Amino acid sequence: ISMYCIFELYKNSLNNYKQSSIALIGYDMLLPSGLALALEHHKIKTVALQERFISTFLNSLPYITDVQLTISDFTSSYLEKNNMSVISETIPVGFIRTDNFFEKVSQVEKLRVIVLDYFVLTDDECQRKFNPVVNWANDFRFREEILNLAISYPNVEFIFRGKNVDWLVSEFHQKLIDRISNLKNVSVDSQYHSKFRSYHLCAGADLIIANPTSLAEECASAGMNVIVVDYGINYTHSFSRWFPEVMQDYYCHSLKELKEMFATFIQKNYVVSQAKRNKIKDEVFSNLSDGKVRERVQDNLKLIYEEINKNPVNLND
Repeated sequence: ISMYCIFELYKNSLNNYKQSSIALIGYDMLLPSGLALALEHHKIKTVALQERFISTFLNSLPYITDVQLTISDFTSSYLEKNNMSVISETIPVGFIRTDNFFEKVSQVEKLRVIVLDYFVLTDDECQRKFNPVVNWANDFRFREEILNLAISYPNVEFIFRGKNVDWLVSEFHQKLIDRISNLKNVSVDSQYHSKFRSYHLCAGADLIIANPTSLAEECASAGMNVIVVDYGINYTHSFSRWFPEVMQDYYCHSLKELKEMFATFIQKNYVVSQAKRNKIKDEVFSNLSDGKVRERVQDNLKLIYEEINKNPVNLND
């Protein structure tokens, strides 16, 4: 009954848009089922873009779409078999934001490591203290271990990058902040006026060390050197357990493994061999992180529009 009431509310709210032929869904995981059903009722075709790799393996956020523009053939095959979602057609196009890797980025002579950190809300006391993964204790541990690496490798540049730098004004992190100020090879990037700054930093880096994040998977899809720290104070495996076996070499599950993987990178200039990275790019990501994802999205949208309207469409108009 509650779902029907929600459907009715969405259906009525769309009365002014009944003449529309298509609805573009930018963040597929947040598309409410009630809204999807209301759009279907009004015969408005839904086209969604797969925003995150992790959504391939989850059934806790079901959604309904007519067309799903997916990350790869691999993710398409999984989504088509997901019995918690209804997707009429999947079209592999790639990670749309990976196009930003191919924009002009500055290169440096010194070995550079970009560190992608947690996003812990400073005003959410419950999350800070009690979330089993994303909490301040794990955030502190992660940063502390990175600083210890930086001390061991003074000729390597480490740059912390996150969604914000709120932790820099946190009393909880004060000891770490003091340590960073005394390390010449460690800095915190706080440039948030530059669009897609995180992607440009990763594209110009020699190595990315990250907590589990969609950006780490995007880096892997482009064949970059990546280490994903998939452990914490009270766990040894988190997101990696969902992912295919071929990707497991990117993940470490203890401080010992992190040190070993970093030492391998210093010695060989890679974490995962080029052959293995190429295999991952091909089997998991269909070699679609090639700088042409937006172009494929636009081409497919044009075909969908033309099929609906039976008239040629110029999306640049």
